[in-house]
Amino acid sequence: MKLSKSLTALAVVALCLSLLAMHCLQLHHENESLRSQYAKLLKDYEALSLDHARLKSDYEALLSRYAGLQESYRELKLNFSKLVRDYEALSSRFSDLQADYERLSRQHFLLQDSYSKLKDRYSSLEKSYEALSNEYSSLKSAYARLEMKLNELTNQCVKLNETLTYVIRATNSYCLIKEAMPRVLNSDSIRATASAVLSAGVSKSDFWGSMQRIYSYVTSNVEYVHDVEMLVWQVSLIVKLDGKAYVSEVECYEAWNYVQAPGLTLRIGQGDCEDQAILVYAMAKYYMREVCGVDYALYLMYVEFYSGSAHMAVLLPVQGGRACIIDPAGRYLTSQYGRIASRPALEELQRYSSHWAREGGVKYVELWDVKLDGSVFVVAKGTIEEVARALS
Repeated sequence: MKLSKSLTALAVVALCLSLLAMHCLQLHHENESLRSQYAKLLKDYEALSLDHARLKSDYEALLSRYAGLQESYRELKLNFSKLVRDYEALSSRFSDLQADYERLSRQHFLLQDSYSKLKDRYSSLEKSYEALSNEYSSLKSAYARLEMKLNELTNQCVKLNETLTYVIRATNSYCLIKEAMPRVLNSDSIRATASAVLSAGVSKSDFWGSMQRIYSYVTSNVEYVHDVEMLVWQVSLIVKLDGKAYVSEVECYEAWNYVQAPGLTLRIGQGDCEDQAILVYAMAKYYMREVCGVDYALYLMYVEFYSGSAHMAVLLPVQGGRACIIDPAGRYLTSQYGRIASRPALEELQRYSSHWAREGGVKYVELWDVKLDGSVFVVAKGTIEEVARALS
């Protein structure tokens, strides 16, 4: 009984093993089939992968091209809009041009008519021109004759103008002080004082004493007299013609002033303040140049008083901002203890102003540096304080 059960169990096991073997064989066949299918699927996958990469590249290229086409479409759309606007503008311009053409056509017709009339008028004017041309030739000849006469008159006017200008300058050089300088203070007029300078007793070794002797000589030998009445000429209108200036109007007024040359003052022994100042200036300059051999600075001093009158003296500038005033007509000489001296410029000018208290004192001063050719340079001007600062 037990054996029978064992055999049965073995048979069952063998059956199971047989079934298991068959099942394993079946699974092996299925595995081979699956392997074959897997290899095929793998091959198909690789092919699909290649197709996918190619399709992706084509897609990206198409996408880029699409973007380019889109941009081109926008540009074309903008260009189209611009062309539409240009077309509308050109259409409007064409309408305007068409209207202008019609208007010009009408004007052309009118001009054609005017041209015909002008042509007839031209023929008439041509005849008139011939007549006027003949008349012009006659007038041209007459004009040439008149031009010659005008040139002759112009030359005469130039000569008369030069003569009048010379006469005015020459006349004014006798009554206007600055204008008189080239006549009364030049090399010849200074040399004309040589005899008087030597007679004054000057010495090369005694500069200050010699300057005092010159002052004393003038005060002793020249009497103060008022000037005679003179006529002063003043050009009031100048006309310019062809680049030339012509005196057209001249005014004349009276002035009690006659500016004498130093030689004349010495000969007649009289003169007013500027005559005596000019004489002292000339004698001092001769002494400096010809006796001392050194041309020191020396100024004519023009003075205006608060009373309204004017005066002239000589100022000798000294180093250190000092000054010496020589005024023969005013009987004033910068001095100390009876001898010529110098003082600080401001102090001396204030003393000089006090000397003229009867005229209200000094209001205005000018210092003139007169050169050998008579040209005048104003080296200082203003109040006594301003002039003193200029001398410092």
